[in-house]
Amino acid sequence: RAQSSYNPDDIFFDDYDANQLRSILRNRRDAFKPDSLSDDVVPLVAAFGSQTHGDARKAIDLLRWAGELAERRGADTVIETDVRDAQEKYTENRKLRHISGISTQKKLSIYAVAATAHYAREHPEWIPAGPAFKTYQFIADTMDTDQYSRETFVNHVTEQSTYGVLDFERRGKGRGRGVHMYFSLSEDPETIMETIREDSRFEDLAHEEATISAVVRERLKQFRNKN
Repeated sequence: RAQSSYNPDDIFFDDYDANQLRSILRNRRDAFKPDSLSDDVVPLVAAFGSQTHGDARKAIDLLRWAGELAERRGADTVIETDVRDAQEKYTENRKLRHISGISTQKKLSIYAVAATAHYAREHPEWIPAGPAFKTYQFIADTMDTDQYSRETFVNHVTEQSTYGVLDFERRGKGRGRGVHMYFSLSEDPETIMETIREDSRFEDLAHEEATISAVVRERLKQFRNKN
């Protein structure tokens, strides 16, 4: 029996740099009316593209989105502000797409943090992990799903910092009073909750807002009284 002599090698393609993306984007100018792109638009799109992904298709999408934003504001010319707004929207959408694709338990953990941030009376930037975990437990009971330990909950949440969904930090409460973990979401908490509720397993939580709000505020009150 003959042995195959085919030994495939992996082929790697380098990301495009800013100059290469600029050249590609200039060839796409014909999708716009003459003189409808200000001089700084293509270089800025290329710069964003090379910094974030080096992907020509995504850079072209960014240019298209900038054009759509200019059209919505009734402008004849796409300007730098349109590109920056499109990049901000792209970053937000990327984070929300990421959240849509994570596991049920991770969604549940992030939903609990977002709910704690959203329903807190003061709408604080930083959310203590303790009340967020209590909210997680309540929502898990409401959904009749498995509950994981606080350590696993914290791991699920802090993992999302890798994807820009949130930041976290540990704060000491003074000598002998321990250290507390805090979370800060990078996107609007309500938008995150709405994104997660697009998953059919979470959609019924929309009918539990009043109860979850009451739980969040009670847990935060207990946390403040203890600390």
